[in-house]
Amino acid sequence: MKKFGFKALVVALFAIILFSTANMNTVDAKGKTSSNTDQVLFSEIVTLENKKTKVDVGFVTVTFRKNTFEEDAYPITFEIEVYAEDGDCYVEFSPDYDEFLKTVKIKVHKYQGFIFDQELDDFIYVEVPRTVFRVPHFSRWCFYR
Repeated sequence: MKKFGFKALVVALFAIILFSTANMNTVDAKGKTSSNTDQVLFSEIVTLENKKTKVDVGFVTVTFRKNTFEEDAYPITFEIEVYAEDGDCYVEFSPDYDEFLKTVKIKVHKYQGFIFDQELDDFIYVEVPRTVFRVPHFSRWCFYR
């Protein structure tokens, strides 16, 4: 009986992993299902308080530490977009912010799939490797060429 229970648990875990991996590109950053399972737009509007915060935008995670901005700047609202332009991939913050008190960490997860190319006005296929970098201010940052 114990072997049957263990095997059932292993099969259930395998099914969960398989199902979540198979549907990885069908949900956008806001949790909405895309009509075309390979074409996803990555955009998020964020309002920060003065505390450590992680924000997932598609396959990119942005981490803000406590006291990233001056105290009187909180709460601060901005948009984060992940997109391509002429085949290069970018993360862009809007509006721009000139200088942080502490750098912001951007972690790009390995991603193979479609991303919107603003120059071509169409989706392109990319194979983005994992990368991590820090930025001293908001602007547009290229993370894949």
